[in-house]
Amino acid sequence: MNRAIVVALCLSFAAPAFSDESVRDEAERWIEMKMRAAIERPPRLRVRAVDEAPPAWLVDAPAELVDAWRSYRTLEVALQKRIPTAPPGPPVRINQFNLDDTNSPVRRFLRGERVDLVREASRLQWNNFCATGIEPFLNDSARMVLMGLLETGDHAAAAAALLSHDATRWRTTDDDLVPRYLQALGLDWERLHLGAVISSYDPGPVIDRRDFRRRLVRHGSVRAARGLLALSRLRPFDTPAELVVLGEFVEPGRFHAPVTEGLVEFVVVGRYGSGFYPRPKPLYLQPAEQKEILERLAAFVNAETPHTDLADVVERLGDLRREEGKSALRRALELPSGAARESAARGLRAMGEAVEKVDPPPPVTFRIVVDDKPLAGRAVTFDMWWTNQDRTSSNANVHVVTDAEGRAFVQRSELADPGRHKWGGRLHIRSVPSSPDDPCFDVELPLAAPPAGQEVAVEVVLASKGPDARCP
Repeated sequence: MNRAIVVALCLSFAAPAFSDESVRDEAERWIEMKMRAAIERPPRLRVRAVDEAPPAWLVDAPAELVDAWRSYRTLEVALQKRIPTAPPGPPVRINQFNLDDTNSPVRRFLRGERVDLVREASRLQWNNFCATGIEPFLNDSARMVLMGLLETGDHAAAAAALLSHDATRWRTTDDDLVPRYLQALGLDWERLHLGAVISSYDPGPVIDRRDFRRRLVRHGSVRAARGLLALSRLRPFDTPAELVVLGEFVEPGRFHAPVTEGLVEFVVVGRYGSGFYPRPKPLYLQPAEQKEILERLAAFVNAETPHTDLADVVERLGDLRREEGKSALRRALELPSGAARESAARGLRAMGEAVEKVDPPPPVTFRIVVDDKPLAGRAVTFDMWWTNQDRTSSNANVHVVTDAEGRAFVQRSELADPGRHKWGGRLHIRSVPSSPDDPCFDVELPLAAPPAGQEVAVEVVLASKGPDARCP
């Protein structure tokens, strides 16, 4: 259960689910059964608070953030003590071809055999590359550790496992089961979740803790919202994630029309949710705090914000339909992100403004000439590479066919996204040969969007290469 593995780029790739779903489902039912039993008959939890200095960036933080970090760290230490520092036995190497072997100890355990699941999980090693099945492997091994801790009654370590980086992907149909389980142990679940979010910021790059923020918003109090707000002031980074979530605690404007069912109001948590979530009554921060959130969200509506973040911000401002967000929504209409423009138009129309059809900005035109002749009617791939904040590379491909003049058109938003070139992006224009006689080329350019109306000339010289200019 190496922590470094869990924060790897591999988690962002979709991987085929080779693991046995029936075993997975039965294991999760077993976990829920154990947690419900602890809720009905709460065990006595004995854990000694850690006596560690907080990270340097937390030294001058508000006391509630330091306390939240220390509460989470106390349980994290309890979990670390249960994980063997060295595999107790030969390693079990797993790849996409023997992925079902990950769950072999769980199968034996569910059949009634005595199995030390924590020990068995520590022997597992991923023995392949990213995007080849590591995601289900990490999920299954994290579930195995959690089962082993619950079976031995080590609820302090089990609580940490539920809040660890490994277990953020654990599934459950009952989302408030984790808060109720932590409360039954005598723990402050809001403080622990906030501590888990805080711990993701240090050391190194931010680890996605979206599920914890969402749970704080869905089931938490105004105190939890204020903790996230304080954290966002302390560690703003380059993402408005906390602010987008905190928009749930901003009172909607007069044009807002909540969806209702009986006496229970349902609210949408934007892109950070998966539907409608029941909340008996809306909880809002103080007007000054709401104003701060709206102003800081509006500040992200600019051409420098990565398009994914920009779309989230504009969608939130559009859903809230507050007068304070109108100017930001109008600005979004002029930005290249299609998703942001559509959300802005939808929000403004809902607030009574007449917004004409929002047309996308003109595409970027590339004119490709090979040996002084236009590359007409040929397939070309525009392969974009950039580096994320955690210094891992990403890419996106656009496939087009040139016209009779050798022109290829690429949507401006593909090239103008600041998230793709903030840390240095590059564009590869590659030929897609359909026969051995087609030219082969790979031209590298800086990843950028030129001003509207400006054509990008791509000149390829292959005549001097002789046979090397043809595809094999």
